[in-house]
Amino acid sequence: MEAIPRFDNQRSYMQIPFQYSLHVEKENNKLKHFEFLFDENINPRRKLAENMIVVIPKTGSIVAYNKGFEQTRIKELAGLFKDLQDDLISIRNRFIDLIIPCFLCILGINNNCRIICPLDKL
Repeated sequence: MEAIPRFDNQRSYMQIPFQYSLHVEKENNKLKHFEFLFDENINPRRKLAENMIVVIPKTGSIVAYNKGFEQTRIKELAGLFKDLQDDLISIRNRFIDLIIPCFLCILGINNNCRIICPLDKL
């Protein structure tokens, strides 16, 4: 985060997404890894958004530890790139937050913390 914006449509101290690491579980329970790291000194947001749209499957849950943070960044990208908006909003709406079951375990509300369940049951 920078006090003086470097890119168009950037505010002071705005978080600019420039990387991700993604594991996609295939039907055969095998994982495929995708990653994106933008290291050029130009605005990374368009290329990151386009890349996410290509590699993230069109269906299924997306698991993150803090979905609110991830959803906010994706919403910002969708607002910036109107031509990518539908695809980005579709991605944004499929998040499951791992922080909620973790907090339930820490607080002692969920005593079944050692039980592993399918993501659609979280």
